[in-house]
Amino acid sequence: MDPLTISTSAVALITVCIQIVQVIKKTVETMKTAKSELMNILNETIKMRLLLEQLRGLTHQLGSQNNTILLAFDETGCKYVLNELESLVNKLAQADKFLGFQFWVRRSKLDTLVAGLRVQEDGIRTVLLSVTTETALFTREDVKHLIAAANVQAIAISSIAHGGVDTANDLPPPFSEQAELPIRPAEPIQKAGATVDRLPTAYPGSVKVEVTPESQTQAHTQDTDDLISLVETEPPPTATTGYPAGVGTNAKLLSTLEKENSTMWLPISKLTPLQTKIKIDTPLNTAAISKILSRSPIWHGQLSRDLYDQQYLRMRDRLADAAYWGNWAKVEATIDEAHAHGLRSWPNCYRLGRLPSPSGWTPLHQAAFLSAPEHVVRKLVDQGASLTLQTLWASSAELPFRNMTALEMARFLGFKHLFDVLSPVLHHLVPHTTLDKLQQHFHRLIQVDLAGRPEAAHLRLPALELLTELRNPEMYFALKSPKIAMVITPSLLCK
Repeated sequence: MDPLTISTSAVALITVCIQIVQVIKKTVETMKTAKSELMNILNETIKMRLLLEQLRGLTHQLGSQNNTILLAFDETGCKYVLNELESLVNKLAQADKFLGFQFWVRRSKLDTLVAGLRVQEDGIRTVLLSVTTETALFTREDVKHLIAAANVQAIAISSIAHGGVDTANDLPPPFSEQAELPIRPAEPIQKAGATVDRLPTAYPGSVKVEVTPESQTQAHTQDTDDLISLVETEPPPTATTGYPAGVGTNAKLLSTLEKENSTMWLPISKLTPLQTKIKIDTPLNTAAISKILSRSPIWHGQLSRDLYDQQYLRMRDRLADAAYWGNWAKVEATIDEAHAHGLRSWPNCYRLGRLPSPSGWTPLHQAAFLSAPEHVVRKLVDQGASLTLQTLWASSAELPFRNMTALEMARFLGFKHLFDVLSPVLHHLVPHTTLDKLQQHFHRLIQVDLAGRPEAAHLRLPALELLTELRNPEMYFALKSPKIAMVITPSLLCK
């Protein structure tokens, strides 16, 4: 099957997994016996769903680049096992009073289906390995194309450096088989009354070697010895130090650095202790740090309203109210206004306070729950809404679980027009167990750091799963924020 077909098939299979999980969770709550067996089925189904989500994301990405590749994905086998499991779980859920008896009667079939799930999981892992291999390898033609492009660029730079095109045309392309670096004439070096010839070089550290059959047999050993020599010897003389090479220094290899500013070692500081202390105590360049952080998404983990000024809170309330009532034009305008003020990641903002515990419903969750038009949801995603972000609270009369993503809401409510736009594409594949352990250690680190501080009482710690859908997996979370006051310039007021 081609990657895009596999991606489409995975969506349908993920839906079946979600339905099985929902039925099992409801059944476990009312069941007194055989809970461990049902939990085993639940864990295998969740594992299957996560693998299918990874498969969908990777094949969608690969298919958009090259959809001619054929992958051995057993869609029929996966569909058969999941459909049989769903049918059997539904029968168990409808058994009511005789649930325990029905389970033991059908236990052998359940064990067979669980074993079938594990076989399909191994097959999906094989497909995932094939997909990652296809996306990571360069073909021979790709390498030739890159070399040709590098040659063109290098010749253009060479012509500029030499002041004309004729000089560049005299030289072969730098990445061709005939290419050689221009050689500088040998220069004598006076050292301790003796004359040592400098190695002929074009640039510091570059050496022209003539390859012979004898030298080829010794190449590996010689390279290793040179590397060991570099590691074990003292730093070479540089323009910074001004001292001659000491005993044991590989003079031939390092002599080219005598008249050059070496970048292989850090220069020796000439500051006095007092000057060093003043330099250390000097504040960091906060403007440069802010510029770097301005490119990263924000994790809105502060749950207390006390950290913000009234103008900021009014904007947050306006966004939450507009999303709650489905006023999508006002939602878009509020997010654009916030981004114009330098506030980032506002599609991931939720209402602060007013409830015993924040619901964590972002505008994207409200759009999925209210069956908003596809173009509205796509606009929120383009503005930076996270597709893997879960709610903190939901009414049991409306949704089956407290923590749900926007896609899970749409699937439970049957809003098929939102399935595709709400399906996340994962750019970084991390096993669920590994990600969960990393998140636990990360949260514990933050909790220890903020132990006893008042700001630790109202925090929603970051969910690392959000990083998997970012091309650059970085996110900024301000832990010790002061009062946040918006600075509105006259130019922004005129917009």
